[in-house]
Amino acid sequence: MRSGTSHAPAHTGRVLQLHDSLSPAFRALADPSRRWYLTCLLDRDLRLLEFCEIFPLSAPTVIHHLRVLEEGGLVDSRKEGPMRLYSLRPGGLDEAHAWLQRLWSRSPAPAASPSKRGLPPRF
Repeated sequence: MRSGTSHAPAHTGRVLQLHDSLSPAFRALADPSRRWYLTCLLDRDLRLLEFCEIFPLSAPTVIHHLRVLEEGGLVDSRKEGPMRLYSLRPGGLDEAHAWLQRLWSRSPAPAASPSKRGLPPRF
């Protein structure tokens, strides 16, 4: 390919930009512990010490997970006295949800599962 020419579709930059904006949210969701943190926040806002009581992890580890969730746009924190209070960010998953809906609406019908085709499931 000659320099200065590209065979990429014209919309590639826009697509990459969208995926880059989704990456922090999906990175935050990739860890099962962080998904549990989000589940805990469904009921109420929590302080760091409450997370440490729920999960058998050190405070620095919990802080790391909460920071990743904040960077992913899924959690907010605010100072309340000497502690931080963590809450779900309203609309934090809206962009990812919209992208997944577009993807699902354009995907072909799911293939039959291996068990329905007479094949043993993979483990």
